[in-house]
Amino acid sequence: MLSRIINPAIRTLRLNNKSVLAPTVRLASYAGDTRPVTMDDLPVPAGDWETQNKAKQAKNNMILGAGLAFFIFTIITAKASGLIVLNYYPPERPADN
Repeated sequence: MLSRIINPAIRTLRLNNKSVLAPTVRLASYAGDTRPVTMDDLPVPAGDWETQNKAKQAKNNMILGAGLAFFIFTIITAKASGLIVLNYYPPERPADN
């Protein structure tokens, strides 16, 4: 059984005198005048952060509210359809006859 796997691999290696592994050649090119990265290369903040933050938080709060409303709607619908039982209290004991 093992020879069925190994023999084709050996045959392939004998027929191909080339290397089976991919060559490890780096094909990257770099600019001629590279300079070290400094703090001046970082982006500079622009605009008022407070107004941008308020706009972002308003959007996030809308998404949160929509998710919460959908969750509550889903729980109410599942409870009304009888799909889930929330076990508010212990079940009643069967009557002794």
